[in-house]
Amino acid sequence: MITAPPQSPAVCMNVAAIERQAKGAFFIVQINRRDGDVFISPPASAIVGEGDGVVLIGRPNRSAILTSLFEPRFRTGARG
Repeated sequence: MITAPPQSPAVCMNVAAIERQAKGAFFIVQINRRDGDVFISPPASAIVGEGDGVVLIGRPNRSAILTSLFEPRFRTGARG
Protein backbone atom coordinates (compact mmCIF):
# COMPACT_ATOMS: atom_id res chain seq x y z
CA MET A 1 0.00 0.00 0.00
CA ILE A 2 1.14 3.52 -0.77
CA THR A 3 -0.22 6.70 0.80
CA ALA A 4 -1.14 9.66 -1.40
CA PRO A 5 0.75 12.52 0.25
CA PRO A 6 -0.24 16.16 -0.07
CA GLN A 7 0.76 17.73 -3.39
CA SER A 8 1.28 14.40 -5.15
CA PRO A 9 -0.07 14.25 -8.71
CA ALA A 10 -2.42 11.36 -7.80
CA VAL A 11 -4.38 13.48 -5.30
CA CYS A 12 -7.69 14.58 -6.83
CA MET A 13 -7.28 12.20 -9.77
CA ASN A 14 -9.69 9.35 -10.38
CA VAL A 15 -8.66 5.71 -10.63
CA ALA A 16 -9.05 5.64 -14.43
CA ALA A 17 -6.76 8.65 -14.91
CA ILE A 18 -4.09 7.26 -12.59
CA GLU A 19 -4.12 3.86 -14.30
CA ARG A 20 -4.06 5.52 -17.73
CA GLN A 21 -0.96 7.51 -16.77
CA ALA A 22 0.63 4.34 -15.37
CA LYS A 23 0.36 2.76 -18.85
CA GLY A 24 -0.20 -0.74 -17.48
CA ALA A 25 2.51 -0.57 -14.82
CA PHE A 26 -0.05 -1.09 -12.04
CA PHE A 27 -3.75 -1.29 -11.25
CA ILE A 28 -5.54 0.07 -8.17
CA VAL A 29 -7.38 -2.68 -6.31
CA GLN A 30 -8.34 -0.87 -3.10
CA ILE A 31 -8.56 2.62 -1.60
CA ASN A 32 -8.40 3.07 2.17
CA ARG A 33 -9.78 6.50 3.05
CA ARG A 34 -8.34 8.54 5.90
CA ASP A 35 -11.73 8.39 7.61
CA GLY A 36 -11.63 4.58 7.70
CA ASP A 37 -13.83 3.78 4.70
CA VAL A 38 -12.45 1.03 2.46
CA PHE A 39 -13.27 0.59 -1.21
CA ILE A 40 -12.34 -2.81 -2.64
CA SER A 41 -12.28 -2.77 -6.45
CA PRO A 42 -12.97 0.97 -6.55
CA PRO A 43 -14.83 2.23 -9.61
CA ALA A 44 -12.87 4.06 -12.31
CA SER A 45 -14.53 7.30 -11.17
CA ALA A 46 -13.29 7.03 -7.55
CA ILE A 47 -11.13 10.01 -6.61
CA VAL A 48 -7.93 9.53 -4.61
CA GLY A 49 -7.75 12.00 -1.76
CA GLU A 50 -4.90 13.40 0.24
CA GLY A 51 -3.77 10.83 2.82
CA ASP A 52 -5.68 7.94 1.25
CA GLY A 53 -3.96 4.56 1.20
CA VAL A 54 -3.92 2.98 -2.24
CA VAL A 55 -3.38 -0.76 -2.72
CA LEU A 56 -1.85 -1.59 -6.07
CA ILE A 57 -0.98 -4.63 -8.12
CA GLY A 58 1.89 -3.88 -10.43
CA ARG A 59 4.58 -5.12 -12.71
CA PRO A 60 8.12 -5.49 -11.39
CA ASN A 61 10.75 -2.86 -12.14
CA ARG A 62 8.23 -0.10 -12.87
CA SER A 63 8.69 1.90 -9.69
CA ALA A 64 9.59 5.12 -11.54
CA ILE A 65 6.00 5.47 -12.74
CA LEU A 66 4.64 4.83 -9.25
CA THR A 67 7.03 7.42 -7.81
CA SER A 68 6.07 10.01 -10.42
CA LEU A 69 2.40 9.77 -9.43
CA PHE A 70 2.65 9.40 -5.66
CA GLU A 71 5.64 11.53 -4.62
CA PRO A 72 4.80 15.10 -3.56
CA ARG A 73 5.71 17.85 -5.96
CA PHE A 74 6.48 21.13 -4.33
CA ARG A 75 6.11 24.41 -6.08
CA THR A 76 9.16 26.54 -6.40
CA GLY A 77 8.77 30.24 -6.57
CA ALA A 78 10.40 33.51 -5.86
CA ARG A 79 10.76 34.34 -2.22
CA GLY A 80 10.51 37.88 -1.15
